[in-house]
Amino acid sequence: PTRVLFNGAPLGKSRFGGPASWHYDGDDVAVVVTLPPSRTTDPARVVATFEPHPPAGLDGLKGLLAASRRAKAALNLRRMAPGEHSSHLDPLGAPLAYVASAPDLLASAAGSPAFAATVAKA
Repeated sequence: PTRVLFNGAPLGKSRFGGPASWHYDGDDVAVVVTLPPSRTTDPARVVATFEPHPPAGLDGLKGLLAASRRAKAALNLRRMAPGEHSSHLDPLGAPLAYVASAPDLLASAAGSPAFAATVAKA
């Protein structure tokens, strides 16, 4: 989101979450909102404003990211991840490392105009 309100008051973005804040969990491809303490009898209204982005950009993304992390872990055990070891240089760099690190890139870009661009590249 570009903004999250709780009962009309803005909640701050936090890279890793915390009280009265929101953050993007790249591994779960989800926004996590932590509300400030309040009584259960008090009304609560949360409003999140999102930047428009192509919905197709998120279809299947969670599974793709999980599969890329598993593949990278398996290849790292044998030191065969493309682009990461001198004997296996890839002219494209380290594409598997880039995809496997996408959850962190998404979490870092959350709440900024760069988020939609990062989703489009993931």
